[in-house]
Amino acid sequence: MDAPGETRSRDAARSPAPPAESLRQSLVRLGAAVTGDLETGHDLAQEALLALSQRDDVRDAPAWLRRVVVNRGRSWLRRRARHQAYLNHWERWRRGRADQLTETDLADQLAVREALGRLSPEHRAVLVLRFYDDLSVPQIAATLKVAEGTVKSRLHRGLARMKEAVDVED
Repeated sequence: MDAPGETRSRDAARSPAPPAESLRQSLVRLGAAVTGDLETGHDLAQEALLALSQRDDVRDAPAWLRRVVVNRGRSWLRRRARHQAYLNHWERWRRGRADQLTETDLADQLAVREALGRLSPEHRAVLVLRFYDDLSVPQIAATLKVAEGTVKSRLHRGLARMKEAVDVED
């Protein structure tokens, strides 16, 4: 029988599995072990618990939560590895070019990079795809799943903002 002031739902009384929240620390440790990062372990545990709260078809919650933490942790590791490979590639390229560039070239690159960083993500994406990846307007439209007219207007406005930013800095 319940103590005074305590209520217990019939579902909780029938459920042999502990509530999902009691697994939080175990999930955090699992996420940290998979990724090697405690903060990421906390994030993965929270994401898994949130995902569980949005589903009603999970039969074995602890096993499902562990599987979600492991799978998302592995995805996090893959993203981090791709990001690190990109940074390493960029650094090797930059070092190879540093010998060939003058101080003015480096200052111009920095100005362009800063101006690009001030743009909205939509304008930045279009400019990077056009001028770094050398894609055509139709290819950019297909990549971003927007109309070609949208790509053209973002290119025009993004270039205008870049020009303003670089001209102001000069």
